[in-house]
Amino acid sequence: MFYIVLGIIIMLILVAGYGTWMRRKTYKQIDKYESWKIDIMNRRITEEISRVKDLNVIGETEKKFERWRKNWDDIVTNEIPEIEEMLFSAEEAADKYRFGRAEQILKNIHEKLDQIESRIALMLKELHEVVDSEQKNREDIVKVNEAYHQVKKEMITKRSQLRDAAPYLDSAVKEISQDLKSYHEENENGNYIKAREILVQIKNQLDAILRYIAEIPILYKEIQINLPQQIKELYEGYHEMIEQGYVLRHLDIENLVKEMEEKLKEFEKGMKRAEFNEISEGVKTIQDQLEWLYQQLEREVFSRKHLQEAAPTLERDLVVVRNKISELDKETEAVQKSYQIDIDDLKVHHDIDHAYAKLEEEFKEVDEVLKEKKEAFSIILEKVEAMQEQASALRDSADDFKEKIKALRKDELVAKESVQNLKQKLQDCRRIVRKSNLPGVPQAYVTVLEEAQEVLAEVNKKLDKKPLEMMAVHQVLDDATDKVNDVYEKTNEMVRACQLAERLIQYGNRYRIRDVRIREELMKAEESFRDYNYQDAFEIALSAIKSYEPDVMKKIEEQK
Repeated sequence: MFYIVLGIIIMLILVAGYGTWMRRKTYKQIDKYESWKIDIMNRRITEEISRVKDLNVIGETEKKFERWRKNWDDIVTNEIPEIEEMLFSAEEAADKYRFGRAEQILKNIHEKLDQIESRIALMLKELHEVVDSEQKNREDIVKVNEAYHQVKKEMITKRSQLRDAAPYLDSAVKEISQDLKSYHEENENGNYIKAREILVQIKNQLDAILRYIAEIPILYKEIQINLPQQIKELYEGYHEMIEQGYVLRHLDIENLVKEMEEKLKEFEKGMKRAEFNEISEGVKTIQDQLEWLYQQLEREVFSRKHLQEAAPTLERDLVVVRNKISELDKETEAVQKSYQIDIDDLKVHHDIDHAYAKLEEEFKEVDEVLKEKKEAFSIILEKVEAMQEQASALRDSADDFKEKIKALRKDELVAKESVQNLKQKLQDCRRIVRKSNLPGVPQAYVTVLEEAQEVLAEVNKKLDKKPLEMMAVHQVLDDATDKVNDVYEKTNEMVRACQLAERLIQYGNRYRIRDVRIREELMKAEESFRDYNYQDAFEIALSAIKSYEPDVMKKIEEQK
């Protein structure tokens, strides 16, 4: 029973705590919306609307003014009081712990306040638009009138320069005059926004006309004087160059000149139709085209001059390359009699011959074209420069191949020198054995010595073979080197083992009488020694004597 009562008390405390927390939360929201409402009421909307009274409150402005005033009155007299009642209802619901209803009321209040804010923002935007338009109209009409008078003045002073474009500009000025009347009517009738649109349009038109007045004389000068003169000079220069032996068919100047002349005629007609922007772009295109054509003619002059040096230089380079390749062919043929040249290297040699033959044929064709003037000098120069690069590459390839052939001969000399060194090493082995006065040598040693001699003989055989295969020589030579080095190493090991075994046996004689085991071991060592198994003799003797003298090896080595 106690726990039931305790549970009820705890539940009541929790419910009371939750209710208190929710009420505080609701009151906080109510205070927030109350502040929002007061902020709206304190805004100087009436003063903002009153600014319009300083304007001509007629026409469209009068209608908007009435709409704004009614809109604000509705907010103040209807919307705000309704929100106050809703706030009171939300507070009352919270006091009665009807938090769901309070939350719904607060949600509706938030929506209403948002709607009011939107209505105020739209109203102020329209209001400022009207006021700003009126102010800007007052400021800009002065500049527009000045520009209008400037246009009329320049139309008079520069009329002769405007030529066939003058009627179009006259019509445009008359249209602007009518637009100015419309502007003044709309402005006086309070339609400031409409008046603003008209004024901006007039300003843009005046700017365009002033720009045309400045550009039209320049366009006429380009169309009627500058461009025709440049085209004429280009055409005359083109024919002079042809007479001097230049080949210019690839530029198609005859047709291009006709096209440009036709375009200039169209431009003159277009000036009457006031197609100023299109004509300006067209003039720029012709100017660029003329500049490009002049550059091409200059390029032909440069190419002809450069060819006078490049062609003979290329011919001399080809002679040098031909001589190099000819020498290389002879040297390769001679080397092939003595050496086996790698297949890939022979392919490189064949590619060099083939590339040169092709290059020489191309030069003959270019030389013929140059003499008979069948192609433009610029095109021929490009081919000559490309052939110069090819000739240089061929010269390098020939030099590289020649170095490879030299390397073959060098490899042969190195191999022969290596064979002599290996033979000398074998002789050193025999000398060491002879000098050491060994009783004899084991059969295993004789075998490796004979194998080394046989492989050296095989190297000599490979070196005497014609054509010489250096790859095969290197393989056998590597084997011979390993075997001779092995013989040399075994010779030194054998001599050392013999000397140590002999000393150990002699040293061990002092223990023969004392120890039967040592005597037997020493007898085994002597038997191995007589069979020329010096390493076995050394190991047996050492093992026997170490039982008495662990450091016997140190004493034996000190006897040297």
